[in-house]
Amino acid sequence: MKDVFISRKLTAKSPFLQQLSAVGWQVKGESFIIFTSITFDVPPPTADWIFFYSKNGIKYFFKQAKPDERVHYATIGQPSSDFLLSEYGIKADFIGNGEPSSIATDFIQMAKHKRVLFPCAKNSRHTIQRLLDQDIEAINLTVYDNSIKTNIPTREERVLVFTSPLNAEAYFEQHVLKKHQSLIAIGHTTARALEQLGYHKYRIASEPGEVALAEAVLELD
Repeated sequence: MKDVFISRKLTAKSPFLQQLSAVGWQVKGESFIIFTSITFDVPPPTADWIFFYSKNGIKYFFKQAKPDERVHYATIGQPSSDFLLSEYGIKADFIGNGEPSSIATDFIQMAKHKRVLFPCAKNSRHTIQRLLDQDIEAINLTVYDNSIKTNIPTREERVLVFTSPLNAEAYFEQHVLKKHQSLIAIGHTTARALEQLGYHKYRIASEPGEVALAEAVLELD
């Protein structure tokens, strides 16, 4: 059977769902993380740049703050950039490729010695901040909590797709990979989490978006 699970709640418009369903795959999606807003001081600290790691970071930041045309905006990848534009009318001044090391190399060309605000999750790894520690003034702003669900049911699907390190940790803290299952990671940070969990055989999507994740699934077929 062609079936796949992704650690993300999917809408009917999901490219991942549409692309795979069209060629006969059964697709299920659910996040293993509970997201809740965290109150922060408004307005947030002044900065030259605001760097978003995810759509959730964008959503929970703008639940309390207003767009500021004096600030430059950066996103970790194209999906977050698209969300920033479609939902808030803000065009990102910098768009990363989803891979922290190359993002740091590129972003520093624009933001060296600048104040950069990072709206992030309570359990964020602060990857970009650590890579740029000597080159920027990083301001971490926790805007939402991301806690692990308990009593996660085991998944039987042939392919398991993980969209964040925390989702991978949440699942494999409670279950083990079965012999018939294959793993796909949305990016290198999630892949490293799988490695730390003891899983060394996986495929990484070419880009951190649903289209690339669907293509990675099809490459396993």
